[in-house]
Amino acid sequence: MAEGPSRRVLPKGFPRERLKDMDPATIDNQELEIDPVESFGVMGTVMEVDPEEYRLRVQGLVERPLTFTFDEILELPQVERTVLLICPGYFAYNAKWTGVDLWGLLQKAGLRPEAKRVAIYGADHFVYGFDLKEVKERRMLLAHRVNGVKLPTKHGRPLRLVAEGIYGERWVKYITRIEVLR
Repeated sequence: MAEGPSRRVLPKGFPRERLKDMDPATIDNQELEIDPVESFGVMGTVMEVDPEEYRLRVQGLVERPLTFTFDEILELPQVERTVLLICPGYFAYNAKWTGVDLWGLLQKAGLRPEAKRVAIYGADHFVYGFDLKEVKERRMLLAHRVNGVKLPTKHGRPLRLVAEGIYGERWVKYITRIEVLR
């Protein structure tokens, strides 16, 4: 995410209780400790998605609609980013997330000129939309690992959206479809 004058560097040892009431867009989290996955809270639906039946579809205003099995996702170029997850008033966790860069995946599909937004759908019927500019600037990724381990089911396995500087309520879990829109 682009560094800006409004981002406050938080030191090692900064209290998590205070973090949960802060705006992630104003925080530089690179000095914060990594929180163990076992300590992460959970919001929203918890469900199992069969990895053998799983498919991720990229469709809509793209030149090349794409469909991936989970194994094919693992074969794509992978990135790791340290990103702070804040669910306001509930919890905040700093973690190393590994997955596929969403902007890169959209480029692979070939965005059509009229494309302006993207909707991300979860198997739990939760959907959230973003402007394409926001997808690129927030360095969003489709994570399948957290802190070096397979993403736990309760945290969105097989894929969860991770978005720098955006509250966790918009981090879609159990992603099955990405639709590019006007």
